[in-house]
Amino acid sequence: MGKWLAGQAVALATDRAMQTQGGMGLSKEYRVERLWRDARLLKFAPVSEEMVLNYVAQYDPGMLRSY
Repeated sequence: MGKWLAGQAVALATDRAMQTQGGMGLSKEYRVERLWRDARLLKFAPVSEEMVLNYVAQYDPGMLRSY
């Protein structure tokens, strides 16, 4: 859950930073572009969000496997 929550938090924070800077957020002059690319990586590497949520659903409440 920590990996999933951290991925969600960093994605939201960098998305807000990109929205704040507008078109200049995509410019390499500012670090927001690099942070945004790195934040995208946290959402699916090394394990995708769906796999994390499937694992939690299987082992936390004791439900059957969904994948």
